[in-house]
Amino acid sequence: ADVCELLKESRYVIDGVNDAQISQVASGALDRLHYEQDPCVRYDAERKVWIYLHGQRSEADLAAHAGLRLPPRKHAKAAPT
Repeated sequence: ADVCELLKESRYVIDGVNDAQISQVASGALDRLHYEQDPCVRYDAERKVWIYLHGQRSEADLAAHAGLRLPPRKHAKAAPT
């Protein structure tokens, strides 16, 4: 339900999509992610919730696992005093 609420609030859902459609798409996507080689989610049948497994990974960790190279981060300029 939380994932569906986030989807409804996002800019990626067009107007006129009902709750059942959003739920169906979210369920299918989570189910596919569950079967990946390195799954980022797991379903806890006892608690009936999806659990995100990559919360401790950094952006660089995720990119390295995907075989991507991230551009160096730009440092924020110090505010004048």
